[in-house]
Amino acid sequence: MAKYQKRGSNSMSSKVSQTSDFKSLAGKRSKVWSPDNGTVVSKKIKKEKQKEDDYEKMRQKNIAEKMALLQSLDILKAKQELAEVSGRKKQTKSSKGLKLTAVKEPVPLRPRSLRLQKRDPEGLIISEPSVPRFVDSIVQNVQKSHETLDFKDVCKNSDENGLEEFMFDMKNISKEKAVNFSNRSLKKYVKKFSKMKINSDQVAKVTPDRIFSVAIHPTTTKTLVIAGSKWGHIGFWDLKSQTGNDGVFLFEPHCRPVNCIKVSGDNHEKLYSSSYDGTIRCGDLVKCVFDEVYYTPEKKDDACFYFDFLSPQVLIITQGEGRLSIVDTRTGKKEPDRLFQLCYRRMKTVSVHPLKRDYFVTACSDGKASLWDLKNMQRKPQSVADLPHEKSVSSAFFSPVTGNYILTTSFDNKLRVFDSTELNEDIKVKKTYRHNNQTGRWLTPFQAIWLPNNEEGFVVGSMKHPRQIEVFDVNGDCAYTFMGESLGSVCSINAFHPTELVLAGGNSSGRVHVFM
Repeated sequence: MAKYQKRGSNSMSSKVSQTSDFKSLAGKRSKVWSPDNGTVVSKKIKKEKQKEDDYEKMRQKNIAEKMALLQSLDILKAKQELAEVSGRKKQTKSSKGLKLTAVKEPVPLRPRSLRLQKRDPEGLIISEPSVPRFVDSIVQNVQKSHETLDFKDVCKNSDENGLEEFMFDMKNISKEKAVNFSNRSLKKYVKKFSKMKINSDQVAKVTPDRIFSVAIHPTTTKTLVIAGSKWGHIGFWDLKSQTGNDGVFLFEPHCRPVNCIKVSGDNHEKLYSSSYDGTIRCGDLVKCVFDEVYYTPEKKDDACFYFDFLSPQVLIITQGEGRLSIVDTRTGKKEPDRLFQLCYRRMKTVSVHPLKRDYFVTACSDGKASLWDLKNMQRKPQSVADLPHEKSVSSAFFSPVTGNYILTTSFDNKLRVFDSTELNEDIKVKKTYRHNNQTGRWLTPFQAIWLPNNEEGFVVGSMKHPRQIEVFDVNGDCAYTFMGESLGSVCSINAFHPTELVLAGGNSSGRVHVFM
């Protein structure tokens, strides 16, 4: 019994100690939540707010002192004056030219599953046939007929009366005689360049999409710019006319990019164009038709990239996969008289020597510009000289008077001038220019061109800001820069009037900018 009593006394003492602990805890809790403690907390909050108010007063005082210092130094006034001087007006796109509306293509519907069509996994009909719902895809860029195309049949933007007036004007232009143009030095050119300006009336949308080629008709009675686009359009823009769309008339003689447009030097009524659709067409401005003078069945990489004149009626044409054709337009065969395999890559341009017509130079995507002699062309032609570049060559052109220089544009960010006084394998580089030629995927590659009847300077587009067109001399200096508020985009392709001071540049949205 004593044993059990001892245990009981211990349990009783533990219970008493536990109750005393609970009481002490309760007392502590009652101390925390007492009203006296609440007054202590509220005093702390008031002290913190007082500190914040003091800090805010100090901050405002510092701001006021600094503003007073700036005002005493007139810095704010100087900032406002500088903004007024340097502020440029926001450029607005010219509304002249083609008025095109966006066409929304229908989204094709998903085909129904075999189960909903009531077919087995092999596609066999189980019961009643069920026709899947598809939206017929819109067929675009269909190969044009190989017959002669009338202007009226391929005109895309004018009524009959406006087109008749345009064709009448073209017939009058073609009757003009060619103007002899004497050589002009680069210094004389630069003096005249300062008088050439651009405004909103000299910018118009001539084609609905990216411009691949530009030419200016040699007429002196009006300014007629011609542009070839990505999807086979050729746009004519008469800057002094209001017929059509502000003087713009759009035709579609091709179905793929028009990479080269040239007016025949001896016959101004003939306008030749080459296209990726494998055709060369001649626009007759008197008959108002597009005649097909050469045709290659369209297949992979079988396109007509560029051409030049061996004579007024004979064309030399670069094609896909390194082929080169000689075509006499008088035969009417639409076939090459001679065909050569020069390489196995795209030859982007071809240029014939102005004096020695048997020599020509090609620009190839394999990183070479090559000189060729037509007299020595055999089954396996060998180039006279290869002009190596680090990357693909966009263009190569002989100088227009003597042919003593070759001007090339390459994706290695360089413009080069080669000395071609001696047409042999020892052609050397005369000058190399650093120039940003990285136009990217959505811009037409640059092609530097010589000034008309001048061998001292050339013109090329630019990626610089503000947007500009640059003129360089053969010694490597920038001779002049064309700029203006109305020039707000990169003009990749440029062309000069052969006898007048008119420069036209085409961009990748179909707009043409004219300095005159």
